[in-house]
Amino acid sequence: MASENDKRKWRPVDPTRHHRENGWDYRGRAIYHFTLVVEGRYPLFGTLAGDSAETAFVRLNPFGYRVYRMLSGLAQFYAGKGFALKVLAQKVMPDHVHLVIQVLEPLPRSIGAVVRGFKSGCTMVYRREFLGGGENAAGVHGGFGAGGRGGLEGGVHGEGAGPGVYGGLGGGWIGGGENAAGVHGGFGAEVHGEGAGPGGRGGEAGSGVHGGFGAGGRGEGAGAGVHGGMDGGAHGGEAEALVQFGRIFAARGSIWQQDPAYYHERILHAPGQLRRMIDYVKDNPRRLWLKRHNPDLFRLHRRTDVGGLQFTSLGNHFLLEWPDRQMVEMSRSATDGQIQERLQQVLAAAHNGAITYTAAISKGEKLIARTLREQGYPLVVLLNDGFPAEGSRHEHFYKPGGVYFEACSKGQLLLLEPTEQAFHDAAIQAAVEETLRRKAEARRRAYEPIPTTASRYRFVALNEMARRLSR
Repeated sequence: MASENDKRKWRPVDPTRHHRENGWDYRGRAIYHFTLVVEGRYPLFGTLAGDSAETAFVRLNPFGYRVYRMLSGLAQFYAGKGFALKVLAQKVMPDHVHLVIQVLEPLPRSIGAVVRGFKSGCTMVYRREFLGGGENAAGVHGGFGAGGRGGLEGGVHGEGAGPGVYGGLGGGWIGGGENAAGVHGGFGAEVHGEGAGPGGRGGEAGSGVHGGFGAGGRGEGAGAGVHGGMDGGAHGGEAEALVQFGRIFAARGSIWQQDPAYYHERILHAPGQLRRMIDYVKDNPRRLWLKRHNPDLFRLHRRTDVGGLQFTSLGNHFLLEWPDRQMVEMSRSATDGQIQERLQQVLAAAHNGAITYTAAISKGEKLIARTLREQGYPLVVLLNDGFPAEGSRHEHFYKPGGVYFEACSKGQLLLLEPTEQAFHDAAIQAAVEETLRRKAEARRRAYEPIPTTASRYRFVALNEMARRLSR
């Protein structure tokens, strides 16, 4: 576990992705939460199943089950190499893996060596047992049969017959032979075929790793395989996902997303964080189910126009149309009594139907926002640098964390991150300047303008925007 001195030293290199922490001893005792993502978010390990969020679970395909077993035996395997480890939680999702692991004693090498070794081992097993043919592959990609999309047997690009170009799916790329029947499972003889393959437009052949493809490509029989969310729609983007995965795997030889940091991490630093880590890992299937069944509530919108300003937004946009609004802003110097008094006022208004706008910066604002969320009242929160950059690899798969996720899934939250245009809006700049000038005069200090990139400017600007939007 990290010492108090260590806690003061660490600083996230990338606070939004938690790739590495400067000054951290990666050989020392600690608890980590690692997330490892499949290339292209391809659902290589299984499919999401269940009739509701509460019953959601991941149905692992044969390869996913092998990965699960490898995670379970990780501590024992590395014990023979002098690594004292304990796996505290694990979860194999359709397209990524979560691992919470404890370093019990100082390690002979960095914990990163363990993660990289596990990743290499998974790729080796995939190449040896699920890529090259044989009965195992039958359950992984669910049945890209002899023809594939435009001749995938002949090559990923579909030009030419026979097992060529990337080895061909069915006949070569996923190996040929009985194994390939299940790795690319339900594609049958022709991904776009109406009747090709054992099940025509669907059927049992699609029950492999790419299950939902059905036996004939456009299968209506949703299978249980790797392609979780495909549920019988093998044409279009789903087939392209497999083609893209195959193309990258052929070029790089790894099942994992290419990342300079090799993996995403979180290190335990605070009391109560371990329980949150473990709960998050166990709760992943439910969260994925909610996201898939409420896509509009988890979709990033760029340049959302609100009150003459532009934002990146995520959540329930109907909250913007609510007529009764209130804004919460509290000084950092507010006493506990003042915070409680304001909290009661805000709760009373929320109970009577008001939507609350806040930047949730100061202690009082955070307490009020948290109480509103816990009691199920709708909330609009303005963020400074809260979302992935536009065009980044994380943009498409972003989801808010913790309590924000729960509130989003219930339609009780809207997150707004101002664009640079909003921070440079003339009226906002004038309002910020007036606020800062007034505060300087109250402290008998000379007012000096600050740049729009300064954190102090941005925090005041968020409150000014919240004030404008709540009118």
